[in-house]
Amino acid sequence: MPSAFLADFGLAKSVATGSKLTRTGEALGTPAYMSPEQARGEIGALAPATDVWSLGCVLYEMLAGRTPFDGDTPAAIVGRVLLGEPPRLGTVAGEVPWGVERLLLAAMAKRAADRPPDAARLRDDLDRVLQGEAPLSRVPAHGRLRAVAAVAALLAAALGAWAVLPGGATAPPAAPAPPAPRPEAESLASRAQALRTTDPREAAALLGRALDLEPGRDAWRLERGLLLWAAGASLEARKEWDRIPLGSPVADAALLYGGLESFFGGLARRDPVGVALRDLEPVTARPAPHGRIARSAVAALYRRWAESREEIRGLAGWETELLRAYIETWDPEGKAEEALRRYDAALADGIPFAWVYMNRGRARYVAGDFAAARDDSDRALALVPDWPEALANRGMARLKLGDVDGAIADFDRWLRLRPGEGGAFLNRALARRAGNDLSGALEDLDAAAAAEPHSPEIRHARALLRARLGDTPGALEDYNLVVEAEPSSAAARSNRATARAALGDIAGAVEDFEAATRLDPAFAEPWEGLGITKARLGDLAGAAAACRECLRLAPDHSRAPRTRARLVEIEERLRAAGGGGG
Repeated sequence: MPSAFLADFGLAKSVATGSKLTRTGEALGTPAYMSPEQARGEIGALAPATDVWSLGCVLYEMLAGRTPFDGDTPAAIVGRVLLGEPPRLGTVAGEVPWGVERLLLAAMAKRAADRPPDAARLRDDLDRVLQGEAPLSRVPAHGRLRAVAAVAALLAAALGAWAVLPGGATAPPAAPAPPAPRPEAESLASRAQALRTTDPREAAALLGRALDLEPGRDAWRLERGLLLWAAGASLEARKEWDRIPLGSPVADAALLYGGLESFFGGLARRDPVGVALRDLEPVTARPAPHGRIARSAVAALYRRWAESREEIRGLAGWETELLRAYIETWDPEGKAEEALRRYDAALADGIPFAWVYMNRGRARYVAGDFAAARDDSDRALALVPDWPEALANRGMARLKLGDVDGAIADFDRWLRLRPGEGGAFLNRALARRAGNDLSGALEDLDAAAAAEPHSPEIRHARALLRARLGDTPGALEDYNLVVEAEPSSAAARSNRATARAALGDIAGAVEDFEAATRLDPAFAEPWEGLGITKARLGDLAGAAAACRECLRLAPDHSRAPRTRARLVEIEERLRAAGGGGG
C-alpha cells in the first residue's frame, strides 16, 4: 500500500529547481515553506502556529504537486509569501473538497493569530473535514494583504523592483496593459456578445473557444461562467470562476458569483444553506459592492430581513435585484408584486437567466397568474430541458389551468429524472385525481408514502382519497399520523373527527371537533361536525350552539341550507324536551 514519509534534514535542496535551499545571511528557513513572520526575520514571533504554516504548505504541495508559493528566485518566493495568495486548489489539483481547501487557507493565513494555534487543532480540523463537517478554524478573507512599511522595505531591498515616491513612500510598478487579443479570439468574443441575450449556451461555447486562444482573459472567463450559470450549467460555471486568480481585477466578482450561485440553489445539494455560507463568507470582507451584496445574502440566509435590505440599499445591478426579489418572496412582510417587479428588473440586464424565469414563475403561481407561471416555466425549460423543479412548477400551473394531461406529462418526466421522489408521486396523484383516475392517484400516493413515510402532506392527501374511496379505516390510519406530526392543524383534527364519526367513535369525534374549533375558531367546518356529533350524543343545546356558530361564520356556504335544516330540527327537539329553542 502506498505510504507517505516526512523527513527533516534541517536544510533541504530541491533537485528539480534548487530554489528551496536556505541561504547564508538570509532569514532562517526554506523560502517555499517559510511563514511570513520567518520571512520578516521576526525570530521572537516564532511559535507553534509557524509550524502550522509550513505544514499547510506541505499538505498543499501533496495535493497540488507544486508549492503554494513559488518563484524563479528565493527573493521572489519570499515576496509571494508576504503579499501573495496561493492559487485555488481547484485550478491546479482538480476536484478538491472545499473543506480541505478552506483548512489549508486557514493554515496559511498571513497572521499567525488567524491560523489553527497548533498541529493538534489542525489534525482535529482535518478529522472534521474528512467526516464531512466544517473545520473549526476560520478562513481570513481571500486577498487580505497587510502591506506594512517593513514589508515594503524588505521587498524593495530584495527585489529592487519598487518605485520610490515623493516623501519616501514605495509602491509597486504599474502593471503593463494586456496586449490586444488575437483577431480570431476577438471575433469569437464579439459573436458571443451578440448571442448573450438570445442563446447563452452558444455564447458560452464561443467564449470557450476564445479562451482556448487567449486563456489569460479573466473578464471573458467571468462572463463565460455567468452565461453557463444562466443556462443551468452551474458546475461548469464554478470551474470557470475558480480559474480566475485572486489577484485579477475581476476576482471579487468571480468569488461573489460563486457565492450567489450557491445561495440561489443552482446545484442539487443536501445542505444548500451551509454550502452558501461557505462560499459567501470569503466575499463578505471584500470592498463594496461585492462585500455588501455577500453580507446581504448571508443576512437573508439567517432570515435577518431588515439587515439584508439595508446592506444593499442604494446598490444597482441584476445581483441586487435578485436578492431583493428573494427577500420580498420569503420575508413574511414581503410584497408579492414587489418580488415580481424585482425579477423583471433582474432580467432587464439581458441574459435570459433560467433560475430567474423559474422563480418568477413560482411567484406568479403564488399570485394566481397561472398562465404567466406556465410561460415562465416554458422559458426556463427551453434553457435547461431536464430541470425537475421547473417541470414541477409547470405541471402545477398546467393543473390549475385544467390541462390535466400536460400536468401528468410533466410529472412523468420529473419521475424519469428522479425515480422514487415522493413529491413527484404526490403531484402526479393530484393530477390523476383531477382527471378522475382515482385508482392511479391512490397508486401514486402509496408510492409517495413509501418514499416519504413521515410526510404529513402525503398522508393527508392519501387519507382524503381513501375516505372518498370508502376506505375509512385506512383514512383514519393516515389522519393519526398527520395529527401526530401537526398537532396544531385544525384541518387534520377536523378530518380525523369525520373518520372517527364514520367508524362509530362519536366521543372521539367530538373531542377532535372541539380541538379543531379551539385551534382555529374561524374555521366553519368543524363547527358543523361538532353540531352533528353532539346531537348524536344527546347534547342538543351544545349541538344547536355549534350549528349557529357554523352559520355565523359561513352563512353562504354550499352546506349552509343543510345546517339550517339541522338546526331547525334540533331546536324542535329542544322545545319538545322543554329545553327551549334558538
